[in-house]
Amino acid sequence: MAYLQVENLTKKFDNTEVLKGIFFSMEKGEVLSIIGSSGGGKTTLLRCINFLALADGGKMSLDGDIIFNADEVKNYSGNDLRKKRLNFGLVFQSFNLFPQYTATENITLAPTLLLSDEVKEMTANHKAALCKLKKQISLSKGDKQKLSELKRNYKELKKAFPEKKKTFIAECKEEILSSAQKIIEKVGLKDKADAYPSELSGGQQQRVAIARALALKPKVLCFDEPTSALDPELTGEVLKVIRELKDNEGMTMIIVTHEMEFAKEVSDKSIFIADGVIAEQGVSSEMFNAPKTVKLQQFLSRSLK
Repeated sequence: MAYLQVENLTKKFDNTEVLKGIFFSMEKGEVLSIIGSSGGGKTTLLRCINFLALADGGKMSLDGDIIFNADEVKNYSGNDLRKKRLNFGLVFQSFNLFPQYTATENITLAPTLLLSDEVKEMTANHKAALCKLKKQISLSKGDKQKLSELKRNYKELKKAFPEKKKTFIAECKEEILSSAQKIIEKVGLKDKADAYPSELSGGQQQRVAIARALALKPKVLCFDEPTSALDPELTGEVLKVIRELKDNEGMTMIIVTHEMEFAKEVSDKSIFIADGVIAEQGVSSEMFNAPKTVKLQQFLSRSLK
C-alpha cells in the first residue's frame, strides 16, 4: 500500500462541487506538486488532506492506517480531528506568525501547547490511579496486611506525583527548545532565533513558518502557495529550504504551487487539477515535457511564458 492514499475525495460548498472524486497516491519521501488554475480546487484539496476541512465523500490512508472515512465523520470528536491534523504540517502562503513572539517562540508554541495537553492527561491518569487504590482500600478492610500495603502505595503515589510531573515538564521543555534550535539552524536562521517577525524579511518569515510546521514532526509537510507573497529573490530562499528538506531529510511533501519550474525540477509527481477533477497526473518531468491532455498543454503554455 502507498504511504498516502487518497480515494474518491469529494467536496461541495452549498450546491457547487469543488472536488469531484479525487484519486492519487504517493510513497514516503516523495514530493507531490498540485498545479492548476486559480479556483480549480487545489487549496480545497490540500485543506481536506490536512483536516482543516472535511471532505463530503471518500477515504484517506496514511502509513497503513485509514485516517479518514467520510462515512464515519459523524463519529469523529474534536480531539480525534486534532490528532489527525498532527500527521500533517501546513505552511500557509501568508506566514501567519504571531508578531508578539520571537522566531524561536513561534516554533516552540505549538509543541508547548501539546505538552500542556499531555500534562492534563498525565494528571487525569494519576487521579484515576488514586481513585482505584481508594476503592481497593475500601474493599480490603478485613485484610490488615493488604490494607497496610495499599495505604502505603496510595501515600507514596500521591507524594511522588508532583515531583514526577515537574521533572517531566522540565525535560519536555528542554527537548522542545533543543529541537527548535536545531530546526531553526536547518532553515538557515540561527542568527535570527531571537528576532521578531517585524524584524525579518518575507523569505525569513516563511522559513520560520516552515520550521514551525516541522517542530510538530509531521508525517507529511504541506505547502499552500508558499512563495506567492514573495519577490523572486526571497522566493529562491524558500524554495532552497524545500529542496533541502527533500534531498537531506527525505521529507514527504505536498506543494500547491504556481512555480512551474520548481515543480518540474523538485517534485517526483504532479497532479493537474481543473474544475475539481484531476485532469492529468504522473511523473513531473514527463508531465511538463510531454503533457498528454489539451488542458494541461494550454495551462503550461500560459504558465511557462
